[in-house]
Amino acid sequence: MKRAISEIDVVKLLTPIDANVIGQDRIETISLGSLGTVVMVHDNAYEVEFALEIGSAFALATVK
Repeated sequence: MKRAISEIDVVKLLTPIDANVIGQDRIETISLGSLGTVVMVHDNAYEVEFALEIGSAFALATVK
């Protein structure tokens, strides 16, 4: 039986996804296989934060 995904879980993308870069007015494509941290759980989706580069910007994506 699979465990439900919760806040602060680490997830791995199975497909690339577009994400909003936090604090900037741009979108970044997050690559397949990237690891992100779940920061909020919704009924049918998750808000996941991804580090773009060490010491650089972060991006936030809604993942269903």
